[in-house]
Amino acid sequence: MSHKLTLSFLLAISLSLSFPVIAANEGQKAVMELTTLNGAKEQYEKMLTVLSRSMQQGFNQGLMKAVQLHPVPQNKRKKASKILQKHFNDFIKQYERHMKKTMTWEGLVKNVYAPLYLKHFTVKEIKDIITFYKSPTGKKFLKKSPRLIQDASKTVNNKYGKQLNKYAMKLSRKKIDQVILELKPLQVK
Repeated sequence: MSHKLTLSFLLAISLSLSFPVIAANEGQKAVMELTTLNGAKEQYEKMLTVLSRSMQQGFNQGLMKAVQLHPVPQNKRKKASKILQKHFNDFIKQYERHMKKTMTWEGLVKNVYAPLYLKHFTVKEIKDIITFYKSPTGKKFLKKSPRLIQDASKTVNNKYGKQLNKYAMKLSRKKIDQVILELKPLQVK
């Protein structure tokens, strides 16, 4: 094979191998824009709040059990309350920071939304939806939306649920142990 022919052959192969990556990036960008426009990013923020509140309730229940098992006399309850509040606030901050690091918006688009949208729509169709919701493509989008939401919820739960719950349980145990340790000097002897 001549040098020019070899170079042309290698260039053709490299372009054909890079095309799926370029298409995936174009698809991900389109899905990122679409999910921002259609309110999915807002829903993500709301979902983070719901998850955080759920973990707060679980942690608070754990704290209450710890306090019941290690009662504090009336004259030391104000100090005990400050200890509880400090650890509750610290738990919330640490959990929310971990949750946002573990399940970023960009990660959700890349790992959940882009594969799901690109499974149901082409990149061109996604761009049509962005441009013109009332077009035939837009109608297809509206028809498929409920299923996309169900699939995304299931995938998010499968992909992140166990990891976030495991972290919350570990952090809860640590913070509850710290509360018990700090309440010990306040307890009736």
